[in-house]
Amino acid sequence: MLFMAQPKVDFGTISDLDEMTAQVPFMNNGSRVLEIVRVQPTCGCTTTKLEQTLFAPGEGDTIELKFKPKTAGRQSKIVKVHTNDPRNPIQNITITANVKGSVTVTPRSLSFGVVPLDSGTQRQVVLTADNETYAPQSVSFFGQLAPYASGELRRQPNANGKPSWRIEVILKPNIPWGWYTGSMRIKGTIIPQGETEPEEKLITVGMNASLQGDLRATDTLFRLLVLQPNQDIRKSIELSHAQQKPFQILEAEVAQSNNSTLQLAVTPVAGSNGSAYTLTLMGKTGDTNGSVSGRVVVKTDIPGEEEVEIRVVGSVRKPNS
Repeated sequence: MLFMAQPKVDFGTISDLDEMTAQVPFMNNGSRVLEIVRVQPTCGCTTTKLEQTLFAPGEGDTIELKFKPKTAGRQSKIVKVHTNDPRNPIQNITITANVKGSVTVTPRSLSFGVVPLDSGTQRQVVLTADNETYAPQSVSFFGQLAPYASGELRRQPNANGKPSWRIEVILKPNIPWGWYTGSMRIKGTIIPQGETEPEEKLITVGMNASLQGDLRATDTLFRLLVLQPNQDIRKSIELSHAQQKPFQILEAEVAQSNNSTLQLAVTPVAGSNGSAYTLTLMGKTGDTNGSVSGRVVVKTDIPGEEEVEIRVVGSVRKPNS
């Protein structure tokens, strides 16, 4: 029987440049040989060390944990200890810390909101460093927004005595209609306190944008969120003309979905005189965990927006899983 008197480690307030180490003692409180099958961190920021794996009754050791945070903020991480204990084969070690960022990013994410088609837009991100050795070097983009985004990094006057930089993030005007996500990665270097050699410092900023034109949508994404197995799916989005002009939906269908039950119903909105329609996505989840994905293709007679796509995203998860 694995017994840990203190299975919780609280590192308190630390810097995101710190590497913290802790020892978690344990003992075999059973009457047979205890085998530590695996010590499994659940994130890449934690590593473990345990050289011996078999322990006689009354024998024990310590599990060494090393925690090097990758992001700032209040964090809680789990390390799973797998053993041959028949009653409790998996026990958790919990690591908590309040991680203070060496570089402050404002804002932490970029939500561009609704962006008119063919217009493009831009936003600013400001970096402020507590450590004067921080040096940002490059900006790159990933995800669906990557082909349409660019960023220009500029040093600006110090903010409250701290080094500061501004990034102008530009979305190009050629983005098609729909919902887009992505991220901006800022690559740089920093020298941790007490060290002499710089280490790489990566900062990631999430981004999203909804591109719309004359065809407007209450949402450009069918957000199914978290569903339970064998649950009915029903989600509606309203499409309308920005100038309340009549238009036609010539065709609408679910395409490339991993859920074969998904169907789409198109209904004119009462009193809209053909300027608005309700799209209702219907179906049923399966009996196992997993994602629900696909896309809805809508064809209209609106010039320049003859074919648009609305992605379908969601996940199926059993309770307590």
